[in-house]
Amino acid sequence: MRLAMKISKRIRDLVIEVVAATVVVAGIVAYGFSLPPGTTIDGRPVALVGNTLVVFGFVIYWFRGAWKKLAFWAITLALLACHCIVYVFVVSRIQPFPTLYFVPLDMVELALILMLTPRLTGVRPRN
Repeated sequence: MRLAMKISKRIRDLVIEVVAATVVVAGIVAYGFSLPPGTTIDGRPVALVGNTLVVFGFVIYWFRGAWKKLAFWAITLALLACHCIVYVFVVSRIQPFPTLYFVPLDMVELALILMLTPRLTGVRPRN
């Protein structure tokens, strides 16, 4: 019984991941088709959205034990707003902003979020 539950949970998670990836790719394709002919896609907004999905996808997954707490969602929303404001400011000021810069910045950001969220919500991340 327990093995069947693990398999069904994994299948559910896989379906969610495939749907999320499909939505992201469809958004990028739709953005590409919305541009006038002969123009190229500005990759900075796409990289910023992808980076945000990665960072907050991990945070939401790691703190899945706190999903029923309003404080968790309030803190996560506030952190998301700060993330977007800072990154839009930084990405718009640094020309060009290499996508590789997101890697060390994500590590620092995730470390800060992992320190702040348990202190503010009282919930620790799951393993």
